Amino acid sequence: MGNTNAVKHGERSRRAFSSLVGSGQLPPLVSLRASNLMIAERVGELSRLMPSPAFGPAAYRELMLLDGIMWQRTRRMARIEMDNAKTAINLASLGRDQAKATLRLAKEVSAALRPSLCGVQNTPDSKK
Repeated sequence: MGNTNAVKHGERSRRAFSSLVGSGQLPPLVSLRASNLMIAERVGELSRLMPSPAFGPAAYRELMLLDGIMWQRTRRMARIEMDNAKTAINLASLGRDQAKATLRLAKEVSAALRPSLCGVQNTPDSKK
């Protein structure tokens, strides 16, 4: 049947370290930061209770589990920030391209209207 303890422990740790209750209302980045802060608080408690490196295998396993979960969430936060930055860059370059096109069109219209404003007609006979 396999190792059922691993499944039980996996389910238990998933429930214990899942994201915040009611985090559906929070943006993902805020939810991840708050969860990491809660986990960091637990790491601090463990470190205060057992400052010695030989504090036992159970506490060591829990610290390693917490460290792994925090790094996963930290990488997820970095990815979200990177995606947000790329989106902002793409929007800025789109705005820049639109501004350049508008400026080019305004220059063309201005160049077409300039001779007629000075009283000179832009006809083939006026060039002679």
